Amino acid sequence: MGPGFPGAALVPPGSELGEHFAWADLAVSAAGLTKYELALFAVPAIIVAVADNQETVAGQFAVAGSARYLGRAEKLPAVALGARMIEKHFTLSREMKGPDHPFALEPGELAAMVRAIRETEQALGSPVKRRTAAEEELYRKARRGLVAARAIRGGERIARRDLEVKRPGYGISPVDLPRVVGRRAARDLRADEILTWEMLA
Repeated sequence: MGPGFPGAALVPPGSELGEHFAWADLAVSAAGLTKYELALFAVPAIIVAVADNQETVAGQFAVAGSARYLGRAEKLPAVALGARMIEKHFTLSREMKGPDHPFALEPGELAAMVRAIRETEQALGSPVKRRTAAEEELYRKARRGLVAARAIRGGERIARRDLEVKRPGYGISPVDLPRVVGRRAARDLRADEILTWEMLA
């Protein structure tokens, strides 16, 4: 379980997988038999191939849209569970002499692993939900705000019947309606005018 994803759970081998899959929103798994069970429970997944015979199956699940396949990278599950540092031996060639070269990554393999890690981070996103810049305009147009239900004279005390909730919500949120009722209008307000705090005395 990663510190950045407090809702994540590591499911050990031999567990009753169905109980976990029933509430899971996303799974990180190898592309073996478990992926078929995830598909049965309609759980979207990030999958990696840990054996040669899993690569074809993983690709098929990706094409079907039930999984995001990130290739052959044994470090990706650790990243998905919150790892912040990955250690891996690196060599310019496994043909070089020395005890570490035979199992080290060559340049192309290291680059592929880094790309896969970055894709994993992007796929996981953030545990904190925020509006994106692209969503901001639609959010403002789709939400609702308080408007004057009738023409209100400056200095007049505002009653609940003087307020309506309409789109777009550029002004005061309906959540603040109790704070508006009983206030006085700082100036003359037109019927259907969107209310802002500057309009209230």
